[in-house]
Amino acid sequence: MSTLYTAIKRRMQSRFMKVGKLPGILIIDSSATVMSSFTMQKIDEARVNPKIMVRDYAVYDVKPKHYFKGAIFKVAVGNEKIRSSVIEKGEEAREEMLVSLGARIYEVPIEYKDSFDTDIDGAVQEILGVSLSATSLFISNFQAVVDCIEKSMKAGRMGHPMDVEEYICGEGGNFLWSGLSRQAKRKTPRGHEEEAWEPIVNPDEPRHVHFDLSKNEDSTGVAVGHVDRYVEVIRRGKDDKEYTEMAPVVYVDLVLQVTAPAGGEIILGEVRSLIYEMMERGFNVTFATYDVYQHVDLSQKLAQKGIDGELRSVDTDMTPYDTLKTAFYEGRINLYPYQILLDELHSLQRVMKGGKFKVDHPTDPKLGTCSKDVADALAGLCWSLTYKRTRRFIGLQQPVRDVKEEQDLILGKKPAKKKEILLPFLMGDHK
Repeated sequence: MSTLYTAIKRRMQSRFMKVGKLPGILIIDSSATVMSSFTMQKIDEARVNPKIMVRDYAVYDVKPKHYFKGAIFKVAVGNEKIRSSVIEKGEEAREEMLVSLGARIYEVPIEYKDSFDTDIDGAVQEILGVSLSATSLFISNFQAVVDCIEKSMKAGRMGHPMDVEEYICGEGGNFLWSGLSRQAKRKTPRGHEEEAWEPIVNPDEPRHVHFDLSKNEDSTGVAVGHVDRYVEVIRRGKDDKEYTEMAPVVYVDLVLQVTAPAGGEIILGEVRSLIYEMMERGFNVTFATYDVYQHVDLSQKLAQKGIDGELRSVDTDMTPYDTLKTAFYEGRINLYPYQILLDELHSLQRVMKGGKFKVDHPTDPKLGTCSKDVADALAGLCWSLTYKRTRRFIGLQQPVRDVKEEQDLILGKKPAKKKEILLPFLMGDHK
């Protein structure tokens, strides 16, 4: 924005300035996302330049008072030293302490409390309109991650499905198949009955996989999962109105860190073999996503096994990580405790680079260096299952429905009439 602003101002000066006076006004309509942003620089400049006027409002400041009940709660907006937080009733002493450390206190209508409890950094920016430090924790409400894991384990799911936490190429590891798959009878399209392996959990659901690949400097992350079901969630739109929509519950079958042996490299063949083993045990892997490094070789080999795929880097686009964080905050991740992943998720930072936000691992020597390969894999998997869900061919003739039609059926809505195209029935359409 700085370049555009300067260019427009110079154009105005070159054409309209007379006797040192410049007629007209130049309006910047923007929000200050971070403290170092151009908008924030102009706001700071307005404190000493009387020719600059600033109008800065929170979302609720510009709404009629009858939109709100009148009850409020307090929010402490932090800085580079302290995190932002909600101040609950009876925490006057903590409020005074935070103010002494430089926190700014805002009184916010109670209607917004859920948003601040869920994602306080996002709410501070979008509802209060307050800029934050260019670097902040990506998952500010880490308890949401813990809650998802505890809920999953209480429901009786198995833990890590391998006998190694870290898979070292050349040393390997074994799947704990007794908790993953079972033998069952099935009918072929011609009506014959045969015994075959199938997953214990949702055996008919197609699986997706994401690979966060590397050679020897970092580890490789692998995540396999499927859509367990769809649930109705409440969202808040840009117009500040609430609406509901259907969103998938992501069941994570496997998250794994693959590392190279000392002085060696990660062998892609071993990484592929993990997926082949799962397929031999009945896991119907239908779609794969990859980051940039060496994805061509891996995608070609998997395509020979009938697995479609595409390039999807989680480093160049915030969408996969935003999708993952939303799923955690809405309780839609079924995941087992995997310490490597938890350490990575806990240390993730949202940083401003090149004028854009991205998710990165800490580089501060005081915090230590942490990889994020397994977290990348989980983010890619969550994105894939949310936006690229594929289905399984079983050889019957039924009308094809898209995801929107499936959601309408779940909600009991009558789908819009349109011309039906008969294609092979795709597993997943029965929901």
